[in-house]
Amino acid sequence: MGLLGGTVSAAGRTLGHWLSLATTGLMMGLVLWFIQSKAKLRKQKRGATFWHIWGPTIMVCVAATCIMMEPFRHIFQDMGWWEECGVNAVFPRVNETFGDADICRWSSSQYKCERLCYVPGEWTESCGPNDGGCGGELDLTDPVYGIELYNDTATVDENILMLGCNNGTVSVDGVDTDFFVWDVVDKDGNYFSPYDTEAKGKASFDWIECPEGAACGQCVDEDDFCHCTDHEDFGNLSMIGWIFTFTLTYLGFFILTFGVMWNADIINKLSKIKSQYRALRDPEYRRKLKEEAKGEVIYVRETVADNTVVMFSKTTCPFCYKAKEALNAEMGEGTYFVVELDEKENTSAIQDALKIVTGARTVPRVFINQDCIGGGDDTVEKHKNGELKELLRKAGATV
Repeated sequence: MGLLGGTVSAAGRTLGHWLSLATTGLMMGLVLWFIQSKAKLRKQKRGATFWHIWGPTIMVCVAATCIMMEPFRHIFQDMGWWEECGVNAVFPRVNETFGDADICRWSSSQYKCERLCYVPGEWTESCGPNDGGCGGELDLTDPVYGIELYNDTATVDENILMLGCNNGTVSVDGVDTDFFVWDVVDKDGNYFSPYDTEAKGKASFDWIECPEGAACGQCVDEDDFCHCTDHEDFGNLSMIGWIFTFTLTYLGFFILTFGVMWNADIINKLSKIKSQYRALRDPEYRRKLKEEAKGEVIYVRETVADNTVVMFSKTTCPFCYKAKEALNAEMGEGTYFVVELDEKENTSAIQDALKIVTGARTVPRVFINQDCIGGGDDTVEKHKNGELKELLRKAGATV
């Protein structure tokens, strides 16, 4: 049924390929936009290398190229821009004997017959030039247009069958008549032309020249089991089908995963969590941590007491960046004290101290005149409603 139903699903499949291309491209564009926004923040970090800044972006671009090749290939085939690789949704009836069967002979959905396909000799339905299509019974012992097809023993080969492709109409005595291109194949896939009875072992390419779904035969084996389908059967992928669908596509998603993880610095974070977990299981380390925590609390309180406006921040934190923009608008850049925690060795300890002092260990933490006004969203909101300006004025910290 895959042969006969080829044209029915070709248009829908082409539309699906365009939608797949559009949605995949949109997804890749959104991921790349997000990665780029993080790259701008990484550029502001001191000592950032080229690969630290642009590495995730490059990985995502490579991943997008691999992933996008699959929908692009389908579009190229559907539009006829890649003529050597498929004819819309139609399978060649005999494909295992093609010299390039494992390279370029599959439909636009890249799936091919599992095995050599033929119609068994006892099949009674065939084409005839006088019945206008399929129907009737073909006597295989009768000559075909006056030419008998013989086997190696010079007797009529009863295993030979004749299939026809309706190649349009021609005018015969002023009457439009169906014109058939005959394709004669034996059960082993050998091709016979009515004009060349010696052409044994030659695979037939005639089907490719016929309109899609016009043959009267189906692609079945000797048990009448259909192996050629017009739907996506992953068990019958061709070699290039495997390359595009699995190798490139899944390689692209693999690279994309690492690009996103690199962008979020997840690998380093997981490594730190693992080392911290191991350390926390050590009783001696926990005792030292408690002693150090006391010192970090003193450090936070002394820093806040010595400076009118203080922000505890991280160089890669987008919320810290927004809070800095709000303070810069009110005070001017460089007029307040900033502690970049990711540039210190005791980052986690200082954040634990912030938890003790303010009730939260997240950054940013903004202090004005020793009072914590909150985090990034709090600072931006106070800037918008004028409260931040008033707090700075009372503290004598305005420009």
